[in-house]
Amino acid sequence: MPCRTYAVSVQINCNFGKNNANTKVAKKASDVRRPAGVFIFGEENQISIDNGAMGTESLAGPAQYWNPPTARHNSGANFSFLDGHAEFWKWIGPTLIDLNRRYNADDSITQRGSSASNPLNPSGTAASDPDYIRLANALPDP
Repeated sequence: MPCRTYAVSVQINCNFGKNNANTKVAKKASDVRRPAGVFIFGEENQISIDNGAMGTESLAGPAQYWNPPTARHNSGANFSFLDGHAEFWKWIGPTLIDLNRRYNADDSITQRGSSASNPLNPSGTAASDPDYIRLANALPDP
């Protein structure tokens, strides 16, 4: 298993983050109005680990993840939030559970032919998926 399994949200001072009607890239802590509701770090699926960032599209869509969260802890993952607290989120929708069943090897080379290919980036989901909605709601407000 890789040494690093946590990744920063792309909505936190990242060049790949997006600004739209539902979210913005927060450049500093004071840009976030709901620090207890915005995740900073999350546990990334071990096959998608590459650049230290993970993301969820906002509810503006499209409904997808890039470098999605893991499900290796009882079908869930740990997240830390801007106010300093952490939470375990158990997945209840089908997408993250299925992605993590299919992509779960501890030796990522068997499911990821090279470091340049990432079979989980992007990973589509339904706009109604409860895990997508929960993660999208944990992004900074515009």
